Amino acid sequence: MKTNHETIDVNTAGTVAGPAAQGGPTKAARSHGPVRQVPRAAVLAAVALALPASAEPVGASLFATGATMPSAVVDARTSLWISDHTMGFCKLVNGAIDQNSCVLGGAVAPGQAVFRPNPTVNFPDAGVFYVPDLSSKSQGVFQYNYRGGQITNVSVLAPTANLGADRPLAVAFGPDNKVYVSFKRNGTLKRIRPATGVVETFGAAIGGGPPAMAFVGETLYLAEAGGLSHINSARNCATGCRAVASQGVGVPAPVYATSDGSSLYVASLSGAYRYLPAEQCSVRLASGFINISALGAAAEGASSILYTADDPTAGNQILRASVYKTTWDSAAPPACTGTGGGGGGGGAEPPAPLPSGATLLAAGATNPAALMQVGTELWVSDHTLGVCRIEAGAIDQNTCVVGGAVSPAQAIFVPAPQLDDPNAGAFYVPDIASSSRGVYEYVYRKGRIASISVVAPNAGLGGNRPQAVALGPNGWLYVSSKKTNTIVRIKPGVARAETVGNAAGRAGPPAMAFIGNALYLAEDTGMTRITGASTCAGGCRASALQGVSVTTPVFVTADGPYLYLADSAAVYRYQPSQPALGTTTLSSGANGITAVGVGTIGTSNVLYLGEDATAGAAVGTGRVTWIARPTP
Repeated sequence: MKTNHETIDVNTAGTVAGPAAQGGPTKAARSHGPVRQVPRAAVLAAVALALPASAEPVGASLFATGATMPSAVVDARTSLWISDHTMGFCKLVNGAIDQNSCVLGGAVAPGQAVFRPNPTVNFPDAGVFYVPDLSSKSQGVFQYNYRGGQITNVSVLAPTANLGADRPLAVAFGPDNKVYVSFKRNGTLKRIRPATGVVETFGAAIGGGPPAMAFVGETLYLAEAGGLSHINSARNCATGCRAVASQGVGVPAPVYATSDGSSLYVASLSGAYRYLPAEQCSVRLASGFINISALGAAAEGASSILYTADDPTAGNQILRASVYKTTWDSAAPPACTGTGGGGGGGGAEPPAPLPSGATLLAAGATNPAALMQVGTELWVSDHTLGVCRIEAGAIDQNTCVVGGAVSPAQAIFVPAPQLDDPNAGAFYVPDIASSSRGVYEYVYRKGRIASISVVAPNAGLGGNRPQAVALGPNGWLYVSSKKTNTIVRIKPGVARAETVGNAAGRAGPPAMAFIGNALYLAEDTGMTRITGASTCAGGCRASALQGVSVTTPVFVTADGPYLYLADSAAVYRYQPSQPALGTTTLSSGANGITAVGVGTIGTSNVLYLGEDATAGAAVGTGRVTWIARPTP
């Protein structure tokens, strides 16, 4: 008999399916690295080293640890399952992933999965999981039959439809008993009739394929980068339905959406919300996360539950994600009150709490990559506006540099005082844009940018997309790039670029700093150092820095004998000459740190912190704060 399913053997031993090929890891982004097979013994060893998120969220309690970039938390009524980027599709048991339950013969990189109950007299827990595979080797959408607490067989829905070519990203189960599918490679939306394998194209998202979808009644909601959208009566759409923007959500860049059938739950990178379409408002359920990757709705007795998966490393390190649990009385669900949750008509997403000890300096930034003090002025390297001055609590757009770096990254200011201008100098600005020409020099004189030029314009640095610069003790600029781990040095007036050595990882770090002759690198696997970098001539390689407890640094800068470094949630101080002293936490509770700058306000020493919980996905939602900098 002909079937619409391609049956696959269920493999539950030997190796753990690893990440799908989606390009190299990026900061705050959701990249997953190359396809690989991780030996189970290696995973078990790594579990002992795995750490929970560095900041405890507000409104949620820790439920499970040891996951990697989860893309779904699925309630199967009597058990809870997770789409894990390293382990595959697995059951959560006693606060951890039950590796014996992981399904390794199906989706290599499972996306947002759903469960359809199908109870029988003998197996009241029976049902079907629908699991999209977003890997480069994807076969499409898988069906995992479930009963008696375990997966009994695995098959591919509509195997001849070649859905895997567009890399299915998310699924939702519709009121018409069809499986609705979004895709990574385009915004097309399709649905599958499981009983026959018939595939229908019924519409499209506003932008690219959403990473999560969910039905509330007849309406299909999509978590798009530009905001929550929806398609009314999606089941009745033939081919031409297109999503429209949902109103009053208050979450400008949702990363996830799910439902319990009657309520919709939406997440930003840092917060989880209940959205009420009829009232056009949202109420915040939990906040203080670093990098939300999935939500899951469930019920337990008289209580409703929202599970929130948070991976502070965005999948760059395995087993670092945690799952948190928020519970409320089903008879009295959280509702909009007009304050504190985007309610009362649904204004903007409520601002996240400031980092500990921090004072707000300016709002309206986008993924700030550097904060540089020039005299009493503070300048920012802003992803959208460019290099600009901060004035009166905002970025002064009249000061933004036009004609230089398209996407400025970690820039620095090098003083060159003049008799008539003690604050004169130059900004050195790497351009990480795909059209980059390399590193720019912005000469600064008397409160304005006097000239713009490219340093070593014939050295071809733009092709590798430079993303960080540091000034060496020899007066040369040391440059790291996004597309290579090679570190080079350049100097204004010198045509050539000299090779210094290599970072420890596959790509250059997003931030670097010198203390003496040593160059320190904030790499995604930890802090590293090139000793004697100022004299290296091509063969030097960065090595791990000892005594640093920050496992996923996103930024580093230096002042005197101290390094100031940050992960997404906190900023720290470390003295390389005294490694036994370890790392000191200066502030915690941040929401997506992107830059740290050293400066003064009046007579006080301060650190400036740049934050953007959306990692640049939502323009103008970042901010700049400051904290007191301890004196030696």
